[in-house]
Amino acid sequence: MSRYAKIVTKFWNDEKIRSLSDDGRIFYLYVLTAPHSNMAGYYLLPKPYAMFDLQWDMERIEKAFDELLNKGLIKYCESSSVILIINFFKYNPIQNKNQAIGVNNRVAELPKNSLALDFMKICKNHSEQYYSELVKGLDKGLDEGLPNPVTVSVTETDNSNSNKETVVKKEEVSKEEKAEEKDVKLHSKYGEVRDYILNKVQQSTISRESDINGDLYKHSSKVIKKACDLAVAKQEKKGNYRRGDPKNGVDINSYKFIQCFINEAKGGNKSGSNQLGSKGGKSSKKKPKYKAKRV
Repeated sequence: MSRYAKIVTKFWNDEKIRSLSDDGRIFYLYVLTAPHSNMAGYYLLPKPYAMFDLQWDMERIEKAFDELLNKGLIKYCESSSVILIINFFKYNPIQNKNQAIGVNNRVAELPKNSLALDFMKICKNHSEQYYSELVKGLDKGLDEGLPNPVTVSVTETDNSNSNKETVVKKEEVSKEEKAEEKDVKLHSKYGEVRDYILNKVQQSTISRESDINGDLYKHSSKVIKKACDLAVAKQEKKGNYRRGDPKNGVDINSYKFIQCFINEAKGGNKSGSNQLGSKGGKSSKKKPKYKAKRV
């Protein structure tokens, strides 16, 4: 728990804050000062906690979450209930190395979530001086899928002494370098997939965008793009367009809808139906019987 959090006086003049609803402003103040928050602005916040603290029902909580997500003020990992406040370090900068180590200790206590990459990017942008202390250990979750470091041996022969050989071994790639490489790859894929989806649905933003990162750990960008195509095709077939006009794009406001088509995009069953049409995934078509020929 963080004892205090800084809220600058220009908070109320910020363009994004002024564009929020009353509930949106209250909820943003809540996530900045919640008793569950920490010095990283990156903490565990199950929605029932917010319901209890604010005495709101779940529908009201969900609307507030969606509003802050759409405004780009927070990111939220649904599977782990972890929240990340995007501009937390901008207004609560890291002052020294010990504070950075303290932040890292708090982050290390979090359950596995899809926001580590976003947190690393924020640290790079707002606390580059203490970047290594802030993200220490986070590279463990980002190393998955990377090839093992390669050791290369080079043999050089000295003509003046033919019996003398010098063996030079390339040093293994450090964990920090691997994490940075993974960071760049995932960030590039996230941007690529996000832009593809927004272009397809003709929107400037879509709720649950943060879940894309989580899916990129499990699926290729090609699969997620195909899932987007399937979701768009489904809405077009049904004639579900925003405000009933095809010029406005299909009626898809949340990435969660696209997630429903990932299994089909991978070559599995169609969403909500069993392609094979029988229990246990077995085909109901009978196999032909073969009679043994008499010799």
